[in-house]
Amino acid sequence: MKTNNKFFSLIAILMSIKLCISFPANAAGVQEREQPATLPQQESETEIPVSRLNFRFFPENEQDRHFQEILESSQMLLRLESQYQQNFKLKTPIYFHIQHTRESQLIEAEIEPASEVVILPYSFLYTLYQGLSTKYDQQIETIHEMFAATTEYYIWSEVANIIIKQQQLEVRGKHSTAQDNFATMMMLNQNTPSGDFLVDAAEAYLLIHSLLSSNNNENVQNELESDQKRYKHIICLSIGFDHLTQTDEAGQDHLPQFSLNPKQIEQCQRSYLDILQNWYQALMPLLKENNLLNYWLNQESLLKPD
Repeated sequence: MKTNNKFFSLIAILMSIKLCISFPANAAGVQEREQPATLPQQESETEIPVSRLNFRFFPENEQDRHFQEILESSQMLLRLESQYQQNFKLKTPIYFHIQHTRESQLIEAEIEPASEVVILPYSFLYTLYQGLSTKYDQQIETIHEMFAATTEYYIWSEVANIIIKQQQLEVRGKHSTAQDNFATMMMLNQNTPSGDFLVDAAEAYLLIHSLLSSNNNENVQNELESDQKRYKHIICLSIGFDHLTQTDEAGQDHLPQFSLNPKQIEQCQRSYLDILQNWYQALMPLLKENNLLNYWLNQESLLKPD
């Protein structure tokens, strides 16, 4: 794949934003598996509460409430709650708290002990929104769609990390790659604006993580170099997915700015199918009978390159 300068298109914008951002302690993760994990038996689905993925907002001002309105009006959070409930049967509920981080201990104490809490800080949303507003000046619809898509990428990445941690899945390589693989797989297979904006959403997420989680210029450069590799990997998976699922040339023009030769495209197809297969095997004990991952795997395997 040719090196593309697009990855650095938001750096100047985000470097000018001095907001302090904090990421959850469990916001890392990369996994590569070749065999299904051996996981403990789960309770029957009748014992699983109705809602297993929950989102709670704790706004303090009008800007916080504006971000909540954008995310709720996009229907993304409701879609994720529904999709999670349709496919997964983890025993422990997951709560995403959208809040200012200084209140984390107080708010976490208000929910049941047997649960996972992920803090999605408003500082992340502020930084994201400012960067998007600068890049897509006056393009309100695009800003809102990108805002929701990037937040969705964040959420699926954290869900992957919780699954890896809870089920003690074998991880080969970096945890962040496993999270990228899971988030990419979940977003590509949805006929939604979030899937269409996946590559741009991943770019925004990675840039914010790189620039605002490092304390000095050397760390920033190291993070950027690492995340550029992650970005290229996500592009490859997206191209592989596009060429597997689109039968007409127009449909394969989803990422026209990235030029790959036929051999590279075939490698990306195989990479995507391998990741889908590996995650499906790892998740089998946690999947409901009529889960979408099985459907995706069966549909896309039919188109597997020879």
